[in-house]
Amino acid sequence: RSSDLANKLGVSLERESIRKLIIEEAKCKKEELQKVLKGRFVFLKMDACTRHRVNYFAINVRFVDENNKTITRTLGLKDTQAHHTSDYLQKLVEGVLKDFEIKKEQILCVVTDNASNMLSTIEKMNADEGNKQI
Repeated sequence: RSSDLANKLGVSLERESIRKLIIEEAKCKKEELQKVLKGRFVFLKMDACTRHRVNYFAINVRFVDENNKTITRTLGLKDTQAHHTSDYLQKLVEGVLKDFEIKKEQILCVVTDNASNMLSTIEKMNADEGNKQI
């Protein structure tokens, strides 16, 4: 039984205990990724979609690790609550970059589809940055 295993491991299967464990693990993984990405050149991939009346926006990062292996990680998956405007997406992207301490100077390339809101998001981020384009 799962409760026997949980008792042996000293873990509670109560909802709040599991929630806390997940949040702690996510925080640790985020901190690990922040360290790995610090000062490293990266590629971003962004896309938005709607599934079952839920509007998603995802940002992935791709980089080369110390073993010359290409690594892809998800930085964020957000429910946009039907807000797919470039202004809204720009705020989401900049928030995720800030959360992971990624500077715009580290971004070599951003891959999106050719949707006008995605292209406009990148244009606005470039305009806000002056000469430092992504």
